Amino acid sequence: MPEDEKTVPEAPESGELNFDDLKEALNLPLLSDDKLREFVDDFVSNRIFTSAHLKDTEVDMLPMIFMPVAMGCFSSVQPDTLKQIGCLYEFYEKALPRSMNGKPMFMSFKMLHIDDWTRAMKAIDREQDRRKSIEL
Repeated sequence: MPEDEKTVPEAPESGELNFDDLKEALNLPLLSDDKLREFVDDFVSNRIFTSAHLKDTEVDMLPMIFMPVAMGCFSSVQPDTLKQIGCLYEFYEKALPRSMNGKPMFMSFKMLHIDDWTRAMKAIDREQDRRKSIEL
């Protein structure tokens, strides 16, 4: 080959395009201690319904309870980043007038980070025990 003739380099190897890599990552912030206390109080005072209220046999009802899940609200999120969700929840006052097998239905929800949920579960147990021992 003559020196003045340039060769085109080979294209680098590329794997298959993974569309999940093109999706946005879920970045769920941690709650402040005060906000987490409010969550615990709302939970123990039965003002909110959470995904943790579902039994293992009822987990498949989650999209029907939190309707945005059924409508694909997580379809544009990287699946591996969903692991940071500790629970989904919403206030009972925002429930639709219908229910699904006795469970409320919502057109919105909030998410709690898994680390906050771990802290909240311990605080919920302590608060429930404390409320049981209130002297009357």
